[in-house]
Amino acid sequence: MKMKKTISRIIISFILLITSSFFLCSEEYDTNFYKKLFDAMFANEDELKEMGKDPKEYMENLLKETEEKALKEKMELYKKYNVIEIDSLEDEYQSTAEGYGDLEDVKKFIQKYDINGVYDGYTLLYTYSGYRGETNIIDFLIENNADIYKKSINGKTPLYSAVDDYFYDAAEVILKHYKDNDDINDEFLLAVNQENEPMLRILLKKKFLFFGNKFKMNLDKGLEIALDKGNKDIAAELVLSGAKTDNFLYYFKLVFGKYLIFIAMMIALFASFIYVYKRRYIPNIYEESIMFITFKDKVNNMYIYCYTYYSFGLLSTMLGFFGNIFINNNKLKGYYNINSNFSGNDIAIYDLYDNKKNDKEYFSWYDVDMEANEKAIIKFDCSLYDFIKSDKNEIDYIVEIADSKIMNGVFEVNRNTDIKVEYSRLMFKKVSKGNRFIGMLSYFFNLYHFNIKNKDKINSYINGDNKSYSDKKNELEINVEQILKKHESMSLNDIKTKYYDKLKDFYNADNIVYLDDKTICVYKRFAKIEANNNLTVNNISLIIDLDNEKLISPYFKDFVNNADEILKRYNSNFYKDIDNLIFLITEAGIILMKDKGYKKIFIPLYEIKYNINKDHYLSYLFD
Repeated sequence: MKMKKTISRIIISFILLITSSFFLCSEEYDTNFYKKLFDAMFANEDELKEMGKDPKEYMENLLKETEEKALKEKMELYKKYNVIEIDSLEDEYQSTAEGYGDLEDVKKFIQKYDINGVYDGYTLLYTYSGYRGETNIIDFLIENNADIYKKSINGKTPLYSAVDDYFYDAAEVILKHYKDNDDINDEFLLAVNQENEPMLRILLKKKFLFFGNKFKMNLDKGLEIALDKGNKDIAAELVLSGAKTDNFLYYFKLVFGKYLIFIAMMIALFASFIYVYKRRYIPNIYEESIMFITFKDKVNNMYIYCYTYYSFGLLSTMLGFFGNIFINNNKLKGYYNINSNFSGNDIAIYDLYDNKKNDKEYFSWYDVDMEANEKAIIKFDCSLYDFIKSDKNEIDYIVEIADSKIMNGVFEVNRNTDIKVEYSRLMFKKVSKGNRFIGMLSYFFNLYHFNIKNKDKINSYINGDNKSYSDKKNELEINVEQILKKHESMSLNDIKTKYYDKLKDFYNADNIVYLDDKTICVYKRFAKIEANNNLTVNNISLIIDLDNEKLISPYFKDFVNNADEILKRYNSNFYKDIDNLIFLITEAGIILMKDKGYKKIFIPLYEIKYNINKDHYLSYLFD
């Protein structure tokens, strides 16, 4: 009975001892406090006998010894870390030291007190990295020389505080200031124990791309912990980061299972790269649908033959039009290029043959358009988009010519729905030092495929054969691929002198330049690159009798009498070979050129009116 009372007193006294110890010391300072207490009381037989004599006195003595020891250890820790008690600070600064201040409070605090001081056991950076995790305050403290490596009284760094309280942004901010191979093992093992995969990804930074861990940590120990916890995701992450493994097959399954989708994507990406590399010379074909439209003003003797074009995507979008204008009046004479977009209400008239900036190396269609010499602007009283979509067939205009001449008039507009043109332009994936050469090829080899309703024979004349549009596209790809393989290393100077200067109107190939009820005239041009890198330009004038579907002679000598006399008024030296001189008929004049070459001359119709061969098919135009 006496023994039972003794044991009861011992237990009650021990409970009182534990309760009182909470007010004396903290396990943050000695995590083995209670273990030592139990060892002192129960591990020693002599101590048990002494306790049995007078438990109350024994417990009082033990408590006193424990208090003295805890106070001594606490004083040693405070001395070691130079701990400043928060109660000793001025009242207005105490809450900031405890972690309750905002950025302005912290700014005031460090003007008064040490930024790296340890306040009640913790540095400011530790407190705000974990308790608040406010990155603006953390940034400010580090910028003002707060020590990112300084440990608080618990032996832990500010980074540990951020990891412990799951503040990812705070951890990233602090790690930006860590150096390669800095030890972050405590923080790493803490994140593994917490099974905090997002934080682990922050800590497992690489030195370069996917290679080499930036910081020092015990990956093998981390892997052991992850496997003990049964966390295969973290285990796989650590294996990929370099944790050593004994069972290769098991860990291969582990990693492969987690990253199956990623591995499949990498394999697909690599296969795509090989596929693209093998096809690097083959262009994509970007298709546009074209409608042929004419604007005619017989009073001002001005005629526009152009194509409206649409892009194909999720929606069919009307983009603009391009083509030629033929003019013969007292204010402007000749044939010019035109371009416009449907968002505006004007058409630009420009002359590539009078480009004053062509000493620069402009090769793309856009550059040529922008740098061409603008002759005039045709302005309308409504947007072109609204007009084309309407059923109107007349539109008022004003022409503003560069030398300040102004011309007013009305265009009669004809939407030629019986003529459909499929247009494909080349889009290249390959970019190299010859990329401007590639840009030019986009326009040298654009594909126009004509389809005039119920005129199959005429379509074959214009298209060159009876092949389908898809077959022609395939041929185009092969043709351009061969040219690119052969000439990919060509210098920019060669491109300029051998191609660009000879083809300033290169994107106007396959143009309809004349159309009435009886006749159509189409200008076609083929550009061929020879073995010596020179470019041969083959010009073709197709003049076709629509009723009989017959080709009409395009040779100038067959069209007029005394051809040499007419040429004397122009550049007769250039056109010595009259036998090879061909022409295009337009409503304002004729365009003369050789069957090979790039030079052209415009001659108004009235200058050849009395020289027309009456037996020629086109003589009806001069009756």
